[in-house]
Amino acid sequence: FFDACQEVRFDFASREDTDELFINMDMNDDSFLDLSEFRRAMGTRSVAEQFILQTVPLHEVVCSALPRKHGRSPLDAFRELTGNEITEMAHAVSGVLERILVEKV
Repeated sequence: FFDACQEVRFDFASREDTDELFINMDMNDDSFLDLSEFRRAMGTRSVAEQFILQTVPLHEVVCSALPRKHGRSPLDAFRELTGNEITEMAHAVSGVLERILVEKV
């Protein structure tokens, strides 16, 4: 990896820097970088990820599943969620998300 970085003129980084970079990029610790790991590291998205981001209003789905607590800000209410409330919220989100994906695909 260090040699490849040198070849593409990424020559200001030390071997230790490139080793750390590689370790952070190799998400499944198999000592290889696949295309999805490289894309994630470079901040590029696959076609499927781009489609979902453009099609699915995920923030709206999650916000609609949050429990409402009178007199509390949404952030405070989120911080106070119990394990059971998080489970219920995740279940509600998964059902809505599945319906949206079925409709869009």
